Amino acid sequence: DAGGTKITELPNEIIQLKQLTDLFLSDTEIDQLPPNLGNLYKLASLDLSNTNIFDLPFEIQQLQSIEYLNLSKTPLSVLPIEISQLKNLRNLNLSRTAISELPSGIRELQRLLYIDLSETKITSIPSQIIQLVNLKELDISRTPVVDLPPSISQLRNLTKLNLSYTQITSLPT
Repeated sequence: DAGGTKITELPNEIIQLKQLTDLFLSDTEIDQLPPNLGNLYKLASLDLSNTNIFDLPFEIQQLQSIEYLNLSKTPLSVLPIEISQLKNLRNLNLSRTAISELPSGIRELQRLLYIDLSETKITSIPSQIIQLVNLKELDISRTPVVDLPPSISQLRNLTKLNLSYTQITSLPT
């Protein structure tokens, strides 16, 4: 846990820790991830909240064990299509980022249980989201979203839907 430290880059020695399962870098000065981050094959949790990360390397797709990814409060504006390769991802926090849309590959994240898009620039929820059959929680509060796709009713496992402070005026029937 390097949270709250003044580190500006991930030391190469960290990438040598092949058994590392949890990496918490929240509240640091890091602004990019090294391409060899993908070498952390056992990494299950990665917390980059409140850092200066503005993009994710292509190699993010190599983190096949990752279950928890927190990118909240970062200047990230695009979620790369490679995110769709994280087949074990269960929790994705994108709150307070500059993201304005989800990649179509989001539908590939079949194990996703929780997605937080609150306070992002997301203007619509893609219809592909219905393919996230295990999704339990969806937070789109404080976004410019104006409507929900009618297909949202197909999310049978959804237990929490936060629409607070959105522009939604009616729900699909």
